[in-house]
Amino acid sequence: MGDATFGIGILGAAAIAKKNARAIAKCRNGAVVVAVGSRDLQKAKDFIQETSSDSAKPYGSYDEVLEDENVHGVYIPLPTSLHLEWVKKVAHKGKHILLEKPIALTPEVTDDILSICQKANVQLMDGTMWSHSDRARRMEEAIAARLEPSGMGPLKAVTCTFCFAGDAAFLANDIRVKKGLDGLGCLGDMGWYCVRASLWAYNFEKPVSVSAHAGPLFNSEGVLLHVGATIIWSDGRRANFQCGFDQALTQYLEARMALCAWMTLWCHTGRTRPASW
Repeated sequence: MGDATFGIGILGAAAIAKKNARAIAKCRNGAVVVAVGSRDLQKAKDFIQETSSDSAKPYGSYDEVLEDENVHGVYIPLPTSLHLEWVKKVAHKGKHILLEKPIALTPEVTDDILSICQKANVQLMDGTMWSHSDRARRMEEAIAARLEPSGMGPLKAVTCTFCFAGDAAFLANDIRVKKGLDGLGCLGDMGWYCVRASLWAYNFEKPVSVSAHAGPLFNSEGVLLHVGATIIWSDGRRANFQCGFDQALTQYLEARMALCAWMTLWCHTGRTRPASW
């Protein structure tokens, strides 16, 4: 590998990992998938073939990926309940970490993960891709153009929705509805994007309070299938969001200034979740 190449190892063969591996293959910044690990070696081989990750070596375990000297950073798309275990192992090897969202199930585990990476002097990033896109930069410019001193006042409200209608198989079997795997349900999956969008719109200023809306929907395991919340900042600024596995596909982000009408930044609707989800 050349000095300018950043080798990425992937733990697991999840669908989201395949999507990201294809995206990495299109990068021109030196990032290359060099290793894929799965508990089933054939799955790792199939992953490499399906994603055209021709430079990658397949492994029949996650630990073997960490031993590969060509791996500089590790993408962890495993269930959230496994994140702490594998962050510890990856950081111990001195490799940087791209951790699929949500990064943890509790604030305490989040703090542990941050502390581990800081002590090991490795970079930690979560898997919120859209906020690094050209679209996000254009949205930032659109908001900035309407803020004071243009005369339209400060940003006062954000509305965000992210839902899709999970079919029977999804609601019965997907890891995102399993308490022992991704126990935050729709809040950890789509709500993560809504909260990130709200924080992003307010330039990551720390909010004053958060209140869940009445009437959340849970499955039989106590995992959230639909939830909403209001986030409050100083001076009455706020964000309202809802997310769920129970409604037609909706991705919506709106911003309102004090003295101008609402501005739709992002809107996509459909009947079900995309096949490439």
